[in-house]
Amino acid sequence: MNVMPGACALLLLIATCVRPVSAQASGVSDASQPAGLDQALVREAEQLDAAAQTAATHHTHVSIAPIVLLVPPSQSASGVSVDRWVKSQLQRIDRERSSTTQERELRDLAESLRRAAVDRGQPAPPDDPQVLALSILSQRAYAHERTAPAPAPRETLLDKVLKWLGGHVQDLIRAIFGAAVAVPLLGRITVITFIVAVAALAVYLIYLLVSTLARRQRKFAPNMGTPLAPLIEPHTLYEQAKAAARAGQYAQAVALLFQASLRMFDGAGKLPYDASLTPGEYRRAVRRSVAAAGDPFDQIAKTFVLAAFAERTITADEYAAADQAYVTMRPLVTA
Repeated sequence: MNVMPGACALLLLIATCVRPVSAQASGVSDASQPAGLDQALVREAEQLDAAAQTAATHHTHVSIAPIVLLVPPSQSASGVSVDRWVKSQLQRIDRERSSTTQERELRDLAESLRRAAVDRGQPAPPDDPQVLALSILSQRAYAHERTAPAPAPRETLLDKVLKWLGGHVQDLIRAIFGAAVAVPLLGRITVITFIVAVAALAVYLIYLLVSTLARRQRKFAPNMGTPLAPLIEPHTLYEQAKAAARAGQYAQAVALLFQASLRMFDGAGKLPYDASLTPGEYRRAVRRSVAAAGDPFDQIAKTFVLAAFAERTITADEYAAADQAYVTMRPLVTA
């Protein structure tokens, strides 16, 4: 445990012990006893250094003799004394079994006592908050040097070119309208031409804007305007499923069976077709609307999910089970 942070606590204890003395002493200089305390702190630090040197030289555990500072107990109104704090630190160091640890902590404690003796000799900060604030703000770190206003931004080459073009265009327009004012007929022709040119430019800009929006819309919706394919009847889808199964494409056959089931529900008026529903949502909808067809449709939907999303090969037996479920479900839906 490092005792260097204990210097702050030690300073607090010393301030607590010494402050009442100035109020209680009579006919004695205020600096006499604090000076004696500083000397006692330095002497104790030297003794601690000697003990640390012994531990470093002999590499053995050192028994530390108790050291008492000459601080009267009456100096602390709260009963807290520097002696007591130093004694507790020495007892803790004495319990250390390692001579290396003992040496390091003895030297740290000695350094803490020296710092306490030095810091006590420094003048205390002013008690007046206003004086303290003024002293802090007068430091160099808070001083602000007077600076000149920021220079105006310099013109870039592009700014100069645009300014030159703008000036020449302005001169040209001024010359044209000046000549138009001088000749009334020429003035009318100039005004009409100017209005037509502005209108043509506006129409052209609108055309460019609409064309750009149309191209962007076609880019994100390439199939817009394509007529939808007509819905295929359930029996046609079922025949296509059987043809795919004969060709060994069992995954395609199961997908066609699933589509035929959905078209059959829609055609029978039991469950409207909704392409946005997932297979799981369709299974729950079938159990709510056509409860009798729930189990066969579960078999078809489960096999379809394996074929479409699990990316695994559908066997002939799995297709046969789905086909049998479709045959079982058909009379339950159309009845």
